[in-house]
Amino acid sequence: MIGRTNTLAIWIRYGARAGFVVALLAVIYLSVAPQTTSAFPDVSDKIQHAFAYFVLTMLGLLSFPQQKALAVLAVALIVLGCGLEGVQAMVPGRVPAGSDIVANTAGVLIGLLLAAIARRLLFSARACDKRLAQGAGK
Repeated sequence: MIGRTNTLAIWIRYGARAGFVVALLAVIYLSVAPQTTSAFPDVSDKIQHAFAYFVLTMLGLLSFPQQKALAVLAVALIVLGCGLEGVQAMVPGRVPAGSDIVANTAGVLIGLLLAAIARRLLFSARACDKRLAQGAGK
C-alpha cells in the first residue's frame, strides 16, 4: 500500500509539472501575442488574468510541494506577471495595465491561500487519524 501511494504521488507530481509547463507557456504566449479577440469574451479580462495565475500557482504547488518552494514560486509568478506586462508595451496592439498586474497577483495570492487552507485541513485530518489509531491500539 505504501509503495502504491508513493507511486501515485510521483505520477501526480510529474503530471502537475507537465501541466505547469504547458500552462506557463500558454500564459507567456497569450500575454505577448498581438491582441486578437478573447477566447472568453463574456468573462472579464481581470478574471481571466486572476484565473490563469491561480492555475499556475496551484500547478506549481503540486509540482514543488516543499515549503521553501512556496515563496520562490509566488515571487517568480508575480515577477513574471509584471515582466509580461512590461513586454506588452513593445507589442503592437497591446497595452500594459497596472490592473492586470493586480489581477495576476490576486490569482497567485488566492492560490496560496487555498493551498494553505487545504494543507492545514489535510494535516489536521492526518493528526486526528493518528490519534484515533493510537487510541484504538490501547
